Amino acid sequence: MCNLAYNLYPGLAGVDGPSVYPEYLTDYQIARCPSDSNGNTVLSPDLPEFETAAAEIAAGLTNGTVLPACMQLHVSMPRSYFYMGFATETPAQGLAAAQGWFNQAIVNISWLANVRALGLDCPYGTTVNFLTRDSDLDIDSLVGAGATEADGSPVPATLYRLREGIERFVISDINNPAASAKAQSEMPILWDAWGNTQNMYGATPADSSAGVVIFNHVPGGSNVLYMDGHVRFLKLKEEYPCADDPEGTYGEDFSGFCAAGAGYG
Repeated sequence: MCNLAYNLYPGLAGVDGPSVYPEYLTDYQIARCPSDSNGNTVLSPDLPEFETAAAEIAAGLTNGTVLPACMQLHVSMPRSYFYMGFATETPAQGLAAAQGWFNQAIVNISWLANVRALGLDCPYGTTVNFLTRDSDLDIDSLVGAGATEADGSPVPATLYRLREGIERFVISDINNPAASAKAQSEMPILWDAWGNTQNMYGATPADSSAGVVIFNHVPGGSNVLYMDGHVRFLKLKEEYPCADDPEGTYGEDFSGFCAAGAGYG
């Protein structure tokens, strides 16, 4: 996972299907949580339903009307999980990192010249192009500038990309190995989709109870993978990254990015 330049973890990017399927990701169903709600209501209501699309792709592969790239695209869609490529400890920091990344990712992109054919019967269309940016560059963004934590203190001006040893930058005593291990064990990098509302970017009427639509684990919680490799189940509002900051603060909208980044299915 850390084989990029400078041993950095990837930014807030989805899975590159051709790089993992089928050599490493041998079963397409691994790409989705077994408890995924199939809500599919956040940003792309017309996205093909996961199992239906998989069946159509399998049939097309058999009769020659779908190409392998279609299934690789299928497993690339972020349907169940949100990935955080930055060292963050609070909803405000998570939101600032996500907003800064997405803002720059949209600005600093270019279409690759090659268009990959998907096949006539691919449920995602017949061709796919690729957006790319240099994910190893530092990002300077004014998005989130002046943002504050729930207690009123400022969000750090620098949010570091994840890499081995990054925990040394966020602990208070670098001479304490136990503190270093603890910091890495408390740094979330991947978690189940969750949300407090279905009103993502004003796409739907505000409804404080509609977030359940995109939850993987009702009545409310998320499996969280931490940087040291362990997984912990957090209940809704228990702690970051399964909690928003209080209403009226900058981090109150963190769940919107969690849903948008992982609620496609």
